[in-house]
Amino acid sequence: MFQSEEMVNQVLDYSKILVDQVEREKGVHYGLKEKSKQYLIFAGMLSYYGLDNVTVIYEAFKLMNFHISNLSVEEIIEKNYHDVSNKDLEAIKKVAKAFVTPQVLVDSNGNYKRMYDLFVSTSDHPLSLDTLVITCHEVNHIVNSVKNAFLEMNGKNYLRTGLYLLGLNGNKKNCIIEESINVLQTNEIVKEIINFSRFKIYDPVISSALENVSYAVKFPMRPKGYPDFVPIILPIYEDDRLHHVFKQGRLNGEVSFIREEVDRKSSQGTFDELSNTLDQMFFSPSNNFYANRDKARGLVKRILM
Repeated sequence: MFQSEEMVNQVLDYSKILVDQVEREKGVHYGLKEKSKQYLIFAGMLSYYGLDNVTVIYEAFKLMNFHISNLSVEEIIEKNYHDVSNKDLEAIKKVAKAFVTPQVLVDSNGNYKRMYDLFVSTSDHPLSLDTLVITCHEVNHIVNSVKNAFLEMNGKNYLRTGLYLLGLNGNKKNCIIEESINVLQTNEIVKEIINFSRFKIYDPVISSALENVSYAVKFPMRPKGYPDFVPIILPIYEDDRLHHVFKQGRLNGEVSFIREEVDRKSSQGTFDELSNTLDQMFFSPSNNFYANRDKARGLVKRILM
């Protein structure tokens, strides 16, 4: 966290330069209001992750195509995708106003590369607090997917998004634990952004954007999203050791390291058991939801004993 007027303005100016540079490199043109939100998110992430991780954040922004629209999620899908099943549509609706669609590309040298389309649906002002939080949440997934985007574990290949692993056969791992951790991190990053408003901001565009989001803040700021799951994960996220493990492990793509550190505080297999239980709660809510919730809470207590 930057604690002086000079440092805050320097990081905001630096973020503006880098976001504009990404725009030029990609040959796209975002509106000023949309870019203002990107300036704030980039600066908030620099404040949260540290200047030594600027390359990772910059690379994530290069991998993203931002689409901010007043259309509904259903209308965006209808306009851009024609092969989305009803089941997938319902899953997308659960994330409310935003979703990311990854693409796997192969360059001329046969190397794999991931790109992301980030769609944010909003009927609000493009710089509203809710839209900022939603966009920051999705961007943070991608920042935590830059390193080791293609991961091999136990002889199997996965596409990695934070802790979430998607196997080539469609098998999914760690979906809800990833979402829960990401909700908590997003809240911390947005706090970094709101903290900038304590200081005089020199750039008029950024100052206006920051004022637009900060006026709507209600303290204390609480995490938004996945309310059935975030309170379960919160105690281990707040553990001093595990907080660092989740933050650095996700950023570096070290899923096995995170699993081992969680298991080290309890017993082998605890991380996978907790993750699987949370996924069952989300994907099969009619199948022993409350029993699985109690089980997940018990596993968290075991980790913290």
